[in-house]
Amino acid sequence: MLAQLVVNKFNCHIPEYRQMKMLSDHGVTLPRSTMNDWIHAVANLLYPLYESQCEAVRAVSILTDERTTALAAVGMRQK
Repeated sequence: MLAQLVVNKFNCHIPEYRQMKMLSDHGVTLPRSTMNDWIHAVANLLYPLYESQCEAVRAVSILTDERTTALAAVGMRQK
């Protein structure tokens, strides 16, 4: 249930009050404060994973560029 709440909130952009309505349609009564506490608890548990991913990105020596090849070539000639 925790995974579904988090996926609905952050991936599907379904706010907590709408999730409460969806749950109540199925007979589940869940206070918004409890739902909010659960979502914050999951975020706190996942924070070390986020930090680890940030460290992995910073450790890579390859930088990417969003420019197209033609624009990159023009930029190189201007130096």
